[in-house]
Amino acid sequence: PFTDYNTGAAGLNRGGYNEDARKLWELCLEYGESLPADMKVTQTYRDYTARILFLLGRIEEAEQLAAKLVEEYPDNDWYQTHLGIIAASMGDTLRARQAQEWQKRLDHPYVRSGGFDNRAMIAAHLGELDEAIRLLRLAVQRGFWQVSLGGPYWKLLWGHPGFDDLLRPKG
Repeated sequence: PFTDYNTGAAGLNRGGYNEDARKLWELCLEYGESLPADMKVTQTYRDYTARILFLLGRIEEAEQLAAKLVEEYPDNDWYQTHLGIIAASMGDTLRARQAQEWQKRLDHPYVRSGGFDNRAMIAAHLGELDEAIRLLRLAVQRGFWQVSLGGPYWKLLWGHPGFDDLLRPKG
């Protein structure tokens, strides 16, 4: 059910059904609360809970969970990214930039997207939309799947001409 946030709720959100998306995210949290205690300590449960809390605007709660995940899994690029996005959303530019710098270590030929997608997401949440588009173009060149751009973390870029161009079918 937690993955529903990324499919059902994200689709509703992308379609402009923001209140319905919010309700589905709330239902996911309610469902999560009903799970046995041993399931609530799993990495997956905490990851998706942090994502949903962020998307619901419960930034401080999301930050607490994300910070614990980064502490436990310091090499996980998504957890580092999520903490950077949260920092950017809280106005903590320094921590957001640190997360972007951390992502630069992924810039290797064998890493899909080279971390450019994660850096783009943080840039978007910092309000640097043109920089986010520039980084996304680099990510796409490195194999990032444009279909991933429909998710709610990219919402700040929806409607940006460069973003719309990335989504437009090519060829």
